[in-house]
Amino acid sequence: MIPWDDFFNQGAFLVKGDQVFIWVYQESLLAQEKTFGWQSFFGSQFHLMPYKRTGQFRRDVFINEINAYSQRQETFEKPFEWEFSEQDSLFEDQFIKISNKIKKGSLQKAVPIHFIESSQVPSQKDKIQLLKNLLKAPHNLYGYGFWYQDQGIMGATPEILYERNGETFRSMALAGTLPKGEVSLRVPLLEDVKEMKEHDWVLEDLYTQLSRFGSVQIKPREVVELPHLYHLKTEIVGQLKVPYKFKEWIETLHPTPALGVAPRSFDFNQLSQFDLQKKRQFFGCPFWFQLSPIHDLVLVAIRNLMWSGGKSRIGAGVGQTNLSEMNREWKEIQSKQLSVIKLLFGESYVIKSQ
Repeated sequence: MIPWDDFFNQGAFLVKGDQVFIWVYQESLLAQEKTFGWQSFFGSQFHLMPYKRTGQFRRDVFINEINAYSQRQETFEKPFEWEFSEQDSLFEDQFIKISNKIKKGSLQKAVPIHFIESSQVPSQKDKIQLLKNLLKAPHNLYGYGFWYQDQGIMGATPEILYERNGETFRSMALAGTLPKGEVSLRVPLLEDVKEMKEHDWVLEDLYTQLSRFGSVQIKPREVVELPHLYHLKTEIVGQLKVPYKFKEWIETLHPTPALGVAPRSFDFNQLSQFDLQKKRQFFGCPFWFQLSPIHDLVLVAIRNLMWSGGKSRIGAGVGQTNLSEMNREWKEIQSKQLSVIKLLFGESYVIKSQ
């Protein structure tokens, strides 16, 4: 029996392949019983959440259960309204200042970000519909989310920081993007010098960091197709040679250059000086799920809807290098944000132009 009311009041979930895992808030949970948490993007504060895992289901079974609970509801309270603009001065400020650091030679790559906002936040009815839409996402996306009090997050990320199962582990370099709407305007990803260089920096960094924990092997590079985007992806697999400590892994790997900076020796906390970076909330944070005593999955919290303080936000970032053009990167930001809206809301949204 799924405790639906408790779950939608203060719950968490993970959709991984054909499996769905759910957690429910339990205030009295002991530290050793906590199997879900997240780390702040800037700094190293880790939040072990008092959520107890209450079930694991096949995706098709869970879909039937939530349909029965919601009486097959397929609507939101009302369409969410989102504001898009032709340009944004805060994004431009980030881009210019990062560009200056790249020109000085101290930085190879960084990730400017941007958020769109809505004055609406999800009701319980909305959370049900958002989750049902996430359950329709392809299996190369990981559905995830949690909520408590007046804030929360729901999304579907294509990126993991790492997964460890027993003595084996895997991670991925996911960097390099081509919006499907620009396929006819740009060269293929595998021929795009800027995207390939960005991808290689992420891959080289991950290989170096993961080699501290065991023997590693790089899989062939591939182009991953998502509903509205293409990404470059290279998986890294390995075998543990040192004792596993999940907080040490997260602190070592986060953030990879896919969301942080390259080289890693550049202090990525310098990004926190930008106003938009201060709005991150959960965006880009590592989300840790313990699926069994020997099985951990850590997601990179991108492609999501976040809400707090009576507002909702959707964030996106781009890899900026010496080959980046501001207009192209701005279009990519908006393509990523629109892909999240379409995935989460289907047709139940309104775009307002500023």
